[in-house]
Amino acid sequence: MRFAVRRALAAAALALASLVALPPAAAEDPPRMSPDQPVHCFTDKKGERWRAQCIDDGGEPGRCVVARDAELDEDGAPVRALDRARPCGPGAAPFDLAAARAAGYDIVGGVADAPRGWMRDARGRVFQVTFDLHRRLYAGVSWTPALRRAAGERDLGRAAFDVGVLEIEGNTGTAQAGFRHRLRLVEGVIELAPFGADLTLLRYDLSRARADPLVRLTTFFGTPRRHDIDAHLGGWFELGHVQAGEVAPGREETLWRYATAHLTWDVWRTREMDSFVRLRGGLGLERAREEGRPEREALTWAVAAEGDLTIGASGLDRLTFLAQIERPTFIARDDEEGPDARAARRAAVRGGYERVVVAVNDQPVTLRLAGEAAYRSDVPDLPAGWDLRLLLGLRFNLWAPAR
Repeated sequence: MRFAVRRALAAAALALASLVALPPAAAEDPPRMSPDQPVHCFTDKKGERWRAQCIDDGGEPGRCVVARDAELDEDGAPVRALDRARPCGPGAAPFDLAAARAAGYDIVGGVADAPRGWMRDARGRVFQVTFDLHRRLYAGVSWTPALRRAAGERDLGRAAFDVGVLEIEGNTGTAQAGFRHRLRLVEGVIELAPFGADLTLLRYDLSRARADPLVRLTTFFGTPRRHDIDAHLGGWFELGHVQAGEVAPGREETLWRYATAHLTWDVWRTREMDSFVRLRGGLGLERAREEGRPEREALTWAVAAEGDLTIGASGLDRLTFLAQIERPTFIARDDEEGPDARAARRAAVRGGYERVVVAVNDQPVTLRLAGEAAYRSDVPDLPAGWDLRLLLGLRFNLWAPAR
């Protein structure tokens, strides 16, 4: 394959060299046109179209990169128009490569321009190389071995389906005064043998960038100095979160979290607010159902520290973590003895790493490794303890535009 690419680039360079004395480009690392500079097109004496981009070097003539205005086959012959190529222009006069050479520009053969987040090979074929994993739909399959607190049970052969019907984020306003919106629809994991589910119908949260600081602090030790402090406050909301599965052999519980609202504080975030570390806390309404036992309704206070980090400009790596403590306050009824659970607690520690490993038709496939430790003391007639779970699998993503 490397020989075919080298041969295609050499054939294109030699064809143009025969017309305008173009020196052949280096096959290993050909120069590439910038996606931000204008591109001109011209037709050679054989009627074949070329693209050219000339860039000055500090006000002096620099170089002109020239490439075929078509995708090439393995023999260097054009087979189709360039995909995702910009229109040629500007200017009404035809581009004159000989005049550019006479003006002092170095003429080199290279690779045609591609949009940001995309790349073109020596034959002109385009492919996506950066991915925004904050805008996608996905479905996955995973292996999820677990250690459950009930009698120390181990489920080593467990499988699960991973789903996210919609994950979308975007900014409104300006970088100085705007908002970051994050929306999730039908997101979670469905486990098999035994059945379990951890699904959220809707989750939405909002981060804000302020043009003016929340607090302006002036100190008068020596020269007066001003210090701006901004709490970066926002909101986090969840509707229809369900956790279902066995809590002990022969005992299945469904925990419905009807609605939860938290206040957030971004301790750290990037300028675009796509990566962050934050604290949040608030209140939710929930109900636990278990066959043959009274239902338990509760108002649940929670505090959490969490982060979502996209590593690198390409977006190929994503790291998430969560540490959360919950305190359900059960709403007892006169006809229900219920557990003495006003001191009940839940806790969870989760971490995950996701990496784009391959793309199929520019749709990324990611490898995901995650782990979770969950503590509960609110289940009647069961001792408090920790459940441990590992998740290793693949996600098949759709959409995921370039960053």
